[in-house]
Amino acid sequence: MDTLSNVVQMLRLKARVFLYSNFCGNYAVETAGSGKATFHVVAEGECWLHMPELQEPVQLYEGDLIIFPHDAEHTLSNKSVFPSRDVPRNRYTSTPQGEYVSIICGDIDFMQSRWNPVLESLPSYLVLSRGGQHHTTELEALISFMIEETRAGLMGSDAVIDRFSDVLFIHVLRAYLAKERSQSSYLAALFDARIGPVIKAIHDAPENNWTVQSLAEQARMSRSAFAEYFHGLVGVSPIEYVTNWRMQVAYEQLSTSDRSTAQIAETCGYQSESSFSKAFKKHFGINPGAVRRNS
Repeated sequence: MDTLSNVVQMLRLKARVFLYSNFCGNYAVETAGSGKATFHVVAEGECWLHMPELQEPVQLYEGDLIIFPHDAEHTLSNKSVFPSRDVPRNRYTSTPQGEYVSIICGDIDFMQSRWNPVLESLPSYLVLSRGGQHHTTELEALISFMIEETRAGLMGSDAVIDRFSDVLFIHVLRAYLAKERSQSSYLAALFDARIGPVIKAIHDAPENNWTVQSLAEQARMSRSAFAEYFHGLVGVSPIEYVTNWRMQVAYEQLSTSDRSTAQIAETCGYQSESSFSKAFKKHFGINPGAVRRNS
């Protein structure tokens, strides 16, 4: 399995569309506050994006996609001027009149969200406009399909749209990475010629007795140069990353499998169940047994 798929699978991505509505007249759409990553697709018409961090609002057009990886505060409205408090919030209509916009709203949850280097690598918002920097032919096709499926409202459409939302997010990551690989981030590290293979090796064999030296050999770098380069890209030391990944594997297996704690400890590179339990509690603040009881 490739490294990005490996990470996304571990995070247990689950996207859903929770609103498809028309807005007309003076309106304001505000959906922040869920604690989840959120996204909007402009299915028809135009609107304006307002955010506290933006010096000027951004105009969005039909087919545009915007994602807020960190649930940033934002408002969509019909005007470039921020809507006053007397403008209705989230009031949609089934029978629009005059100028209107149709918006698909969704969120993205990560069922295993105790450690999410993917989201940490993304900016507060991403606008993917048709013909824009991050847009691709595949993304355009996915967005068009989502719009048509949402409009059709056929039996099973909700399930289809939710699954396509999962796929959409992964394509967004691909598109973002294709343009932003030069930046120092976890996502950039996955595709780095030297660090990418190291991360894959850790993922493929968390049970190995990894040391900075053995990981540096994977990257064909000196120990000191590797440690500095790895930390600069990923944001943690190589051994911290090994520990983080082992703990994610352990948490996932405790949550979803019937393997014994001793077996999971061995899979994660620990020589004994007691040393594993101690490391797990230090990392998460709870014992392995508590995860299993709550699953």
